[in-house]
Amino acid sequence: MEDENNKLKELEAQKLVLIEKYMKMQDEADDLNERIYHICIDIESLNLKITKAKEEEEKRKAMAAKSALHPPPNGKSHAHSPKSDQTAR
Repeated sequence: MEDENNKLKELEAQKLVLIEKYMKMQDEADDLNERIYHICIDIESLNLKITKAKEEEEKRKAMAAKSALHPPPNGKSHAHSPKSDQTAR
């Protein structure tokens, strides 16, 4: 009877050791999941910035193409200033 009692205590002690290991691993997993979550947020933030930057670049290209096709009514380009020719002398 005492052998069975000792065996039961040993099994319960092993169970407690495993539960402690499980809890420690679960805490580590929770920490990792939180870090993963924050990285995902950073990636999404960068995706939004990239999308906005691409849209702005497309708008800039479209405006440049439009101004190249339709020069100002006086025929002068905004990109070239006569003053810059004079300063070179």
